Amino acid sequence: MNKYVRALASLPKCVLLFSAISLSIRAPKTLAQTPTSTHMTTAHEQVVPKLPALLQKQASRAEDGLDDLLSQPSDMSHIRLQIAQAKKYLALRQKYQGDTWWQTQDAQRRVDDLLQLENMTPEQREDLVKANTLASAVDKLSIGERQKKADEAISDALTAAGLLKEVWGENKPVYAFSLNLIAELYHDLGRYKDAEPFYEQALRIRGSSLGDQHPDYATSLNNLAELYLDTGRSQQAETYYLASLAVSKHALGSDDTDYAIELNNVAVVYEALARYEDAKHYSLQAISIDRRHRG
Repeated sequence: MNKYVRALASLPKCVLLFSAISLSIRAPKTLAQTPTSTHMTTAHEQVVPKLPALLQKQASRAEDGLDDLLSQPSDMSHIRLQIAQAKKYLALRQKYQGDTWWQTQDAQRRVDDLLQLENMTPEQREDLVKANTLASAVDKLSIGERQKKADEAISDALTAAGLLKEVWGENKPVYAFSLNLIAELYHDLGRYKDAEPFYEQALRIRGSSLGDQHPDYATSLNNLAELYLDTGRSQQAETYYLASLAVSKHALGSDDTDYAIELNNVAVVYEALARYEDAKHYSLQAISIDRRHRG
C-alpha cells in the first residue's frame, strides 16, 4: 500500500482467542461475510489479480522508493526519470491487474502526485519534509511516551496534518493518514470522544479518494470498529468489523495474513458478545492461514 506518510500506517493490535499463536500486529481489523449456520465458505473465491512474482518484487521496491520521494522530497534532480518509472509500473499494473484494480489506481495516483510534486515550490517541499518528520516522530512514540508527552505529541500531529492539507489538499489519502494518526493518539490516551471525529473524517476521505474496496478504507472501518468495541458499542463494532473484513477479502484474498488478522478481530468482537461458537469459527480460520504462512 502506498503511504506517503509511512509513519501513519500503524494499525491496531490483535490477540488470537483460541490459540497460543500470536498475531499481535498493528493492522486493520477486517471482516468477511456473516457466517452461515453451517459456516461453509463459498465455492467461488475472489480471484485477486497480481503481477508475476518477479515483477511484483521489482514493482514493490520501485514504488516504495517513489513513495519515499513523495514523503521526503529533498532531491528533485531526477524527478523526470522517477515520473517515467512510475508510469512504467502503472502500465504493468494496467496490463496484469486492469484499470480498476486498487493497486493500479494507486499507481495512477502515484504518477499524478509526482507530477504535482514536480510543480511545487521549494517552500511547499520543505513543508512536506517537516510534516513527515513530525508525523514519524509521533508515530514512533510508545503508548507510555505518548501519555508522558501527550500535549506535545498532539500538537505535532495536528501541525503535520495542517501542513499536509495545505500542500496536497484535503481530499488526499496522505491527509487521511495524518488524521488517522491524530485519532490513534487520542484513542491511546483514552480520549475516545476526541478520537472518533478524526477516525470518521479519515474514513470519509479514504472512501472518496480511494473507493470503498481499498485496503486503507478497510483500515478505517477497522479503526472505528475498535473504538466502538472499546466504548461498549459491540453491535456497531460487529457491523464495522464485518464490513472491513469483506473489503479485505476482496482486495487481498482469503489466504492473506492481513485477512487472517481481520478474521481474528471478528472473533474478538464475538467473544465480547458471548457468541463463542462464532468467535471460535473465525479464530480457527485465522489460525489456519497463519500456520500455512509460517510453514
